[in-house]
Amino acid sequence: GTGTGGTGTGGTGTGGTGTGGTGTGGTGTGGTGTGGTTGEGGAPAGAGGEAGIGGEGGESGEAGMTGSGGLSTGGFAGSSAGHSGAGAGGVAGTAGGSGSSGSGGVSAGSSGAGGVAGSTTAGGGGVGGIGSDSDRTVTTFAELRTNVFDARCATCHSTNNAGTKVVLSAGTGTLSDATLFTTLTETIATSAPSAPSCGTETLVVSGHADQSFLIEKLNLGPSCGGRMPAGSTNPPLTDTTISNIAAWINAGTPGAPG
Repeated sequence: GTGTGGTGTGGTGTGGTGTGGTGTGGTGTGGTGTGGTTGEGGAPAGAGGEAGIGGEGGESGEAGMTGSGGLSTGGFAGSSAGHSGAGAGGVAGTAGGSGSSGSGGVSAGSSGAGGVAGSTTAGGGGVGGIGSDSDRTVTTFAELRTNVFDARCATCHSTNNAGTKVVLSAGTGTLSDATLFTTLTETIATSAPSAPSCGTETLVVSGHADQSFLIEKLNLGPSCGGRMPAGSTNPPLTDTTISNIAAWINAGTPGAPG
């Protein structure tokens, strides 16, 4: 504080200087807080649900009905035996019966398709067997053309298939005797599905059936391709017919156009 100087009489008083005191701030002590208590755990997990009940099995289908056997069909023109009948239809889920061979047939039919399980639809009948061919007379060129080429080879070897097959019959077109005989006696390129080229052959070598490729093709195991005639409904020529053709060749092809 500032002191107030007294006034002396006759003299000048000197005021004293007071010194202010400095206060010291106290240090507070922080209190220690106490942590809260731990909460209890939640309730246990819920129990699992019960297993579902299995569904009932379906009812089995009824057995299929048996199909009836097919009837015998007519044979080839000039053939002594027809195709065989189709086999009986199969019971559902099983194969159909085999088709039987026709009278004088050369093979039995195949088994029919199986029926559908659980269905009343019968299995299909078997394919009929191949009927045998009849013996064919071949003593002249005209008989070879009519009795063999036109009767048994026209389906595949006619003018309708020119360019892909050797033409041996007129079909829906025209084919002169001279043109046919030239085809038979000239050297031609041969081929088969399994052999694009089998080289060159001559179908008919007059006087030499053993050198004629036609005779080789009519018999089992030709050197090029399969035996002719071919097809599931086209039986081979009889041994007698083949022998008749060979005899005609060995005799010098009688009746051939000159």
